[in-house]
Amino acid sequence: MPAMAPAMAWRISIEKAQTQLAKDRADEHAEAADKAREVAVKNAEIASQQTNLALQTLQLLVTKVQDQL
Repeated sequence: MPAMAPAMAWRISIEKAQTQLAKDRADEHAEAADKAREVAVKNAEIASQQTNLALQTLQLLVTKVQDQL
């Protein structure tokens, strides 16, 4: 059994390294997801502003047409 101890220690060391690598990747993905959410929120705000501008423009156009009738 003593001959297996270094092999087991090596295996445990590799598993720890793999676990840490997986955790690091998960952290990176979580960070990327947070940044993507921030961009999505900004895009939604811009889309809302553009929608409001389009509606105001349409309302102005309708008002001008009605005034000419």
